[in-house]
Parts: sequence; C-alpha cells; structure tokens
Amino acid sequence: MIKANELRIGNLVHNALNAVVKVEAIGYNIINPGAEFSPEMKYLKGIPLTPEILEKAGFTYRYLSPKQHYFENGMVSINTYKTKDSFYYESQLCDVSIDYVHQLQNLYYALCGSELTINI
Repeated sequence: MIKANELRIGNLVHNALNAVVKVEAIGYNIINPGAEFSPEMKYLKGIPLTPEILEKAGFTYRYLSPKQHYFENGMVSINTYKTKDSFYYESQLCDVSIDYVHQLQNLYYALCGSELTINI
C-alpha cells in the first residue's frame, strides 16, 4: 500500500488489477475522485523500478567497473547496487533508495523542477 503523502499528481502506480494508473487527483483515501473507477489508496501498489523502465524514461546505462555502474539522463544519475535491480540516488548530503517508479518521479521533480516522462 502506498501512503497518500508519497504521491503527486502525475505519478504512475499499479491498481488492484495490476494495471498502470496515472494519478490525476488525490482525495480522501482515493485517487482520481469523480472518475468512473477511482481505486482506494489501500489497493494501490508501487511499480517496481527496473532497468527497462529507466531506459523508457530516457536514462542510459553506463558501466565503469564491476562495482561502479549507473543510469543517467544528463540531469540525474541513478546508481545501481551490485545488481542492476536495485537503485539509489547519491549526493554529498544523502543516499536515497529508489524502489518504485513514483519515487523516481518525485525525486526527479524535486531535483530538476520538471516532470519525468515515462512511457510504460
């Protein structure tokens, strides 16, 4: 379950049927109030971040060494752990684990001030 304070308008999440849903509005305990089908927050799940999704978002994989590889798009670099299935953003101030698409979207907006376009 995703908490409402983790979501922003435009975030992509999975609904109870595992379909990708774009958050258009946030109401009390539901997203997209007034829509024909507006899932309750308790049924929403994050979309796991994958290398394929990063590439669809315009990121390019960069390999430097067995312990140093990352994805970058000219604005943001997303590091990988030992496998390409675990991601984090690193700066001098903090390290932030990124497990889901909506977390990447929120981080990108906070750092760049613009929306990240992802075609899933």
